[in-house]
Amino acid sequence: YELQRAIDLITDIQNIPIIKGVTLLAAGMELIFKHPSLDYTITLELLQDWKLDIVGAVKTHEYPNCKIKHWQFNTQAFFNLVNNKPGNEPRNSMEDKLDKVRTNVLGYATLQPLTEEVFNANTTFEGIWTVKELIEKSDSSKRDNWFCRIFRQLNK
Repeated sequence: YELQRAIDLITDIQNIPIIKGVTLLAAGMELIFKHPSLDYTITLELLQDWKLDIVGAVKTHEYPNCKIKHWQFNTQAFFNLVNNKPGNEPRNSMEDKLDKVRTNVLGYATLQPLTEEVFNANTTFEGIWTVKELIEKSDSSKRDNWFCRIFRQLNK
């Protein structure tokens, strides 16, 4: 009986899908969103790595916590978009998950029209790529995709 349970346990363990995790962006990197038609920017610092977990064919983004370092609207630093008036620099550091910060920015009536796609296309990291490009490259299954080539090399 114990031998059968041990064999069953080994079989169960072997059936657990392997999670492959990759860091897309490292903690400490800055993301800067520049509104495409308004004078609005927000600068975020990643407090954790932005990771992509891959289980079989399923890819899941693990959005990091980030700190809101600065924002401005019409050259007024820390402008209060909720009350539509000048604001002050927050006393305490403002931190939240990246996807929640994005959702909050998308919700400001003053910044409309604004969509997730527009936000991603106009948010750059370290002046290299946009978040849209990063997501497209990480989600692509094309064989010539640089991101997929990395995974194939890691799996050998």
